[in-house]
Amino acid sequence: MSAQGLSILSSVAAECADEQGRLEEMYRTLFRQSDSVEEKRWITLAEDAGVEDLARFEGCMEAPPEALARIGAGRTLGERLGVRGVPSVWINGELFKGERSLAALRKKAEELGL
Repeated sequence: MSAQGLSILSSVAAECADEQGRLEEMYRTLFRQSDSVEEKRWITLAEDAGVEDLARFEGCMEAPPEALARIGAGRTLGERLGVRGVPSVWINGELFKGERSLAALRKKAEELGL
């Protein structure tokens, strides 16, 4: 699976867990198990995050990502702003296209007087 496909499914899993009040737990589970997420079933990750209604979770996972409000809104906003990938860094409303290091970000902030 591509990294983009995995990140979208991870977002869907987080939203589906959030429907049952388990967003933070799912986020932490995905982060802790990031090296093996692709090898695991989503239902196993949901169990690990303490999602109670697994049938409801599975049904939610089958929905298209855009059907989930935050994912659809985020995608629409990203397309409107011209975001081509993540992470994308914006400084003062402008897409930062430089090296993504702390030193480069500090330098840009200094250039902008921030």
